[in-house]
Amino acid sequence: MFMLGFARHSCRARLDGIYRYAAKHRMRIHVVENAYSRNDIKDLIDFWKPSGIICSCGFGTDGFDTKLFGDIPVVYYDAPPGRGRCVAVMSDGEQIGRAAARELLRLDCSSAAFVPFAEDLYWSRERGRAFIAEMNAGGIKCATFGGPAASSAKRMQYLSCWLKTLPRRCAVFAANDIVAEEVENAAERAGLRMPRDIAVVGVDNHEQICINLPVPLTSIQVDFEQGGYLATDKLAGLVGETVKPGGMFRYPMLKVVRRMSTHILPTPAAAFSDRISAFIHDHVRDGVTVDDVVKAFGYSRRQTENLFRAGCGKSILAAIHDAVYDQACMLVKKRKASIAYVADSLGGISRSQLDRIFFARTGLTVRAWLDRK
Repeated sequence: MFMLGFARHSCRARLDGIYRYAAKHRMRIHVVENAYSRNDIKDLIDFWKPSGIICSCGFGTDGFDTKLFGDIPVVYYDAPPGRGRCVAVMSDGEQIGRAAARELLRLDCSSAAFVPFAEDLYWSRERGRAFIAEMNAGGIKCATFGGPAASSAKRMQYLSCWLKTLPRRCAVFAANDIVAEEVENAAERAGLRMPRDIAVVGVDNHEQICINLPVPLTSIQVDFEQGGYLATDKLAGLVGETVKPGGMFRYPMLKVVRRMSTHILPTPAAAFSDRISAFIHDHVRDGVTVDDVVKAFGYSRRQTENLFRAGCGKSILAAIHDAVYDQACMLVKKRKASIAYVADSLGGISRSQLDRIFFARTGLTVRAWLDRK
């Protein structure tokens, strides 16, 4: 049984992972929406008699009390740590916070700020702590929005006034895309320009939000599908007594999806890096190398590297690897391609190099990544 703490449509990626594991291991999954009350849960357990339960708790569904489930094995998905002897599967808040900081540190920002989720939830706190630590390590002090608990309108009013007080240009990390949408709307109300006055990063890559904002939102894509798979795997381990109760397991982020909210203002270095990025994109299937890029632009290797890094905050090799990863994902998605076909289509890249590129971004080898699709 998979017991949702909120609407099914918002858990599609989690369910994809759960169903993938269930199909592979011939498990039966019953999905239950919005079961909060003790009576609901008791009736459901009496009716289904489940061998195990996954509870989705990302928005603080405290009604899922471990005592309600008796001796039934339970995995809490996105639950706060410390829920008795049950297994918890959670996103990696520290990894997410650091990734947001790295994205914003590449910009010419004089200050930074973190805007937490409206409710005081553990994953928001984890992301904020990691972000602040990383920004401080980069030499930038970080403020945190601490407006009082209030209605949506009041929160927007407090947030708008607070954003006005931040030094320009400010790097803002929002706990998730819902919060980032609040930040963009509050910034517009405050008369702030994005990304000139503030640059914003969110989390979840919720495309309905990110793409439709006036300034499209840069967001960190979290591997919720892998989280669902991991939760089901741990539940199967609890049922089979191969996993000990009380464990805590993390699922990773996938990548930063960059959009206009963290766009670098036009500079000679930025324009140069844009030309190189376009060249890499056009030649990635030819097996483009750093030497190819240097030769095409007529500067020394060191000059080319320095200008490119100044413009986009990464090395040319990292940009090539990003392009290889994106193209490989596209080939698999469109053609359900084999590893050999992907490697041949990307200039005959070696299997070991392709594995290293994928592992750096997903924590998986190419074969493991393909098996998930």
